Amino acid sequence: MSVQSVPARQFTVTSEEINGATVLLCKGRLTTDVTDSFKRQVKALLTQGKTVVLDLSDVAQMDSSGLGALVSLWVSAKSTQGQLLFYKLSAPVKRALGVTHVLEAFESCGSHLTRLP
Repeated sequence: MSVQSVPARQFTVTSEEINGATVLLCKGRLTTDVTDSFKRQVKALLTQGKTVVLDLSDVAQMDSSGLGALVSLWVSAKSTQGQLLFYKLSAPVKRALGVTHVLEAFESCGSHLTRLP
């Protein structure tokens, strides 16, 4: 298991390989302070053709930049050989995706390796 972190007070990402996929456990506040670093980290995995699972169950806050990062990563996954999956959306993530009607674009993901549309 490898661990990569961005500023610990704000947001951390723990990386783990499970069943051939890279699972990124995201914890903290996905806000404008960390979105560029987060996107770079995930895009690097996607461009390697990896399956990336974002476990968002511990995301305590997400602003519009965090929302934009998720949408940007989803679009990037569509244009690369990688695959992006969302797992366990926290209440703040569901709320941000729902208010902006982005949630409707994604099918409900209930377990690891559930595919996005």
